[in-house]
Amino acid sequence: RIRIGASHYGHWFDGDGFVTALSVNGAAQQAAFCSRFVRTARFKAQEEATALAKTEQGLGMASMGAWTPASSGALMDNLGRFPTNPANTSVLSWGSRLLALCEGGPPMELDAVSLETLGEEH
Repeated sequence: RIRIGASHYGHWFDGDGFVTALSVNGAAQQAAFCSRFVRTARFKAQEEATALAKTEQGLGMASMGAWTPASSGALMDNLGRFPTNPANTSVLSWGSRLLALCEGGPPMELDAVSLETLGEEH
């Protein structure tokens, strides 16, 4: 997502990670589709009630991105903050694990069937 209510991320590179899966069984002539946001720490922070209310009113994002300041964007609001990991660049199947990647942080492990976020991979 690149917008929450009246607040926009500064660049689409800061948007939250979103994964989709399509499974097709030709023999049974069945298909299944699943999609979910990658529930990173920044995604969870943005979903908290007070942060979400402010964001929906256009008062800024709860977490800083590489191109998106947090809060109102004032210098003091972002002093000492580092950009957060949106896990939005690519998805990698590594052995039996499914990982959502971004250059700005560690991979996020996902359940390969449900696409639920399992947590950071270290």
